[in-house]
Amino acid sequence: MSASIRLTDRATRYAGEVTAGRVVAGPLVRLACERHLRDLAAWGTAPVEGVPFWFDERAAARAIAFFERELVLPDVQGEETGEILPFSVQGWQGFILGSLFGWKKADGHRRFRTAYVETGKGSGKTPLGAGIALYCLLADGQSYPEVYSAAVSQNQATITWTDAQRMVDHSARLRAQVLMTAHVIRGRRRPNAGGGKFQAVSSEKRGLEGKRPHCAVIDEIHEHPTDQVVTKMRRGTKRNKDALIVELTNAGMDRTSICFRHHELSRRVLEQSVSNESWFAYVCALDDGDDWRDRRCWPKANPNIGVTIDWSYLEEAVAEAEGDPGSEADVRRLNFCEWVERQSNFLQAAKWHGCRVTEPPILTGITPYGAIDLGMSDDMSAFALVWRIAEERYFTRVWYWAPEEALKKHKARPWSDWRRKARLEVTDGDVTDFGRVRSDISRIARDAGCKVMAFDKRFAQQMAQELQAEGFMMIDQQQGFALNEPTRKMGALVKGGTFEHEGDPVTTWQASNVVTTKGNRGDVRPDKEKSADKIDGIVAAIMALGRAMLEAPKKKSRYMQPGARMEAV
Repeated sequence: MSASIRLTDRATRYAGEVTAGRVVAGPLVRLACERHLRDLAAWGTAPVEGVPFWFDERAAARAIAFFERELVLPDVQGEETGEILPFSVQGWQGFILGSLFGWKKADGHRRFRTAYVETGKGSGKTPLGAGIALYCLLADGQSYPEVYSAAVSQNQATITWTDAQRMVDHSARLRAQVLMTAHVIRGRRRPNAGGGKFQAVSSEKRGLEGKRPHCAVIDEIHEHPTDQVVTKMRRGTKRNKDALIVELTNAGMDRTSICFRHHELSRRVLEQSVSNESWFAYVCALDDGDDWRDRRCWPKANPNIGVTIDWSYLEEAVAEAEGDPGSEADVRRLNFCEWVERQSNFLQAAKWHGCRVTEPPILTGITPYGAIDLGMSDDMSAFALVWRIAEERYFTRVWYWAPEEALKKHKARPWSDWRRKARLEVTDGDVTDFGRVRSDISRIARDAGCKVMAFDKRFAQQMAQELQAEGFMMIDQQQGFALNEPTRKMGALVKGGTFEHEGDPVTTWQASNVVTTKGNRGDVRPDKEKSADKIDGIVAAIMALGRAMLEAPKKKSRYMQPGARMEAV
């Protein structure tokens, strides 16, 4: 942590406590805190010309003060007296609120326009969302703000709205600021604020049409069968520079859902494999190797444990799962934030980033080995080169091609960023121009001094024949578990920090996608079907690494050296 960072505001104080290890938190929460401190060190707490963002400590404190001064916990009563308890903002909640309302662009508008919050069941996400909605209605400096609790069904949407209604009911000061009917909370008009409305809306009966939200709270998006609610709320914010979409959820099971897509986007943003400065993420999770039955790791998934979640509740949930295996998946998903169908990523982000070099090694005189992994004709293809720098040190570069159609088909990918920063070429038309790809590979390989390339004959047979005619040695590389040795080697090299690369964003993104499958004999292979998204570049690098390993000079026995003689032992 930079010595210049003052841990004065509550968001920064929490981030400091987490990164120092004084607050137990999971891997993605740790990364979120590191991001906050890193950004704070880079951009500061006051607007500066030429600096894109800044952290407004007063605005962060104002939002937290609103919660603690005005709000109550709508569904938690004092055990002894039956009294309604005030909303006491916990450290993790202060981090979320401070981040959302404190971080600003240089022009003073909101930096974070989407917030994805994933925690264990019972952490108080819904009251937090209700409070954010009321703050955006009454205290966010907007005239006539439209605020919504949005969901697929009206019943689901009403849950957050009802929490807000109860908060208003128990606060004389809030009651004086609103006009409340059975279905709408309206803000009374005041100078520079108020006059808006907060209501529950859903996709039933076209209830999402025509909305222009200043704030939309979307609860439990793991239950959404499509992205309709999220998409329509977001489209309505296009003219509001301070609009905020808040997505609150438990972990889910469907890896094709909008929830998992946003879970994965959050992970990539926090791991720095994707750049998105308007996306805030607070994602609870256990570390790889944690046992969900171990009490010591429970706070990682349940940041409000001891407040709205009793330790005894989790003890009972674990005991139930151990006694009834059929309930284990739900317990691990709802209480310990595990996407139960998702396998562990093969290349850990921190280790991959640790292999990045700012200056490439001297490659003069070192022969690289290449590999081609062609994707479908309407998606990405990759060519990798691997140089063996030393016995346990390698360096790689990867080039990519995609047709214009891929940019339209996969709009969520940051194509413009990739084209600007990476070795990505976009070819005209609906399908990849493989003639252009072959020509580019030939040029790249000759410039680098590559003479040997591996390829997968299922997709690159014709291209291999054409490149062979140009004088390259083309090796038909078997796929599947035939890649066991170089796959394991890459994993070991990355873990050891000796599989060097220049950190290009496409390969970094693909590295974050890789999932492996184990065979009956313990063999390992990259699994394209189970991986979160494209991994062609990593597969190409694995094949090229395999050639580099195979062609590496072997140590000769000293008995094979000229003049060697037998010695008695």
